[in-house]
Amino acid sequence: FGGFLSGGYSAETNDVALLTVEEQADQPNRFSAQWRVIPTQNPQFGVGRAYHSATLLAGRYLLILGGMTGSGCIVSEAILDTQTWTWLDPSRIMSGAALSSGDYRPSGRHGHSVILDDRRNRLLLFGGGSGTDLLRSGKDNAEVWQLQMRDGWAKDLEASFPWTWKKIHGEILVDGEEKEEEADGGEGRENSQGEGSSVASQPMLTPAETLCLGRCHNGVKVSPDTALLLFGSGKPSTNAVLAFDLRNNIFMRPKILGPLPKPRFTFASAFLQRQGYILVHGGYSSQEGDAIG
Repeated sequence: FGGFLSGGYSAETNDVALLTVEEQADQPNRFSAQWRVIPTQNPQFGVGRAYHSATLLAGRYLLILGGMTGSGCIVSEAILDTQTWTWLDPSRIMSGAALSSGDYRPSGRHGHSVILDDRRNRLLLFGGGSGTDLLRSGKDNAEVWQLQMRDGWAKDLEASFPWTWKKIHGEILVDGEEKEEEADGGEGRENSQGEGSSVASQPMLTPAETLCLGRCHNGVKVSPDTALLLFGSGKPSTNAVLAFDLRNNIFMRPKILGPLPKPRFTFASAFLQRQGYILVHGGYSSQEGDAIG
């Protein structure tokens, strides 16, 4: 879904494309792939954008949050029913207060990450950046927002509306100064990750650590109660890793061994759950001023 069709961060699209991958019956372990553009119903509800997040819910609904347009960043919640290819009316998704006041929802942003925390019936939005490009304008933030769904969303998502936003961590230690206190910390402060890691409540994050929440980082859920935030930010880029305890709403510092990859943002990653690997590829290093092959 989405993206820019032209250079200079312009011509954002709301096209939906489907990639079908099939194993060839006469040649085991050989696959064919084919793209096709899917016409959608109510396309006016699927606002075009780039550098957004896309999260599949209940095996059917694609939730689009945030993103960049040619005129700035948006939050603009949108949901596509992939069984009927129909965009849902956004006025049904959010409560009236969230739609009418910036105090009740995140500011426009791009390059954020979203984690589905199904144990607590919510989605968490981490960080991101503002502006109309990746390097020259805007600023990164270190916010964490919770989008609370109602019980039963996994069986009947539309019956779980309206949803509500809540900020659970404020923007702290960006550009070297503390800007807002932690909004809603966890009940406990114990180290739930085991030996070799340490707990870091949000006010303890250093400016360098907040880069892991900056624009175009990656967020990966690695267990039912733990998410990792990898690399990110263009001013400058980082190769650091933070963990977030979903149960207690606190950050943790995992112990990282071995040689570190180059600092980067706008990269791709994939979590191989069975093997316990996170594969990272590509990206751009603002320190080197070049793409990473």
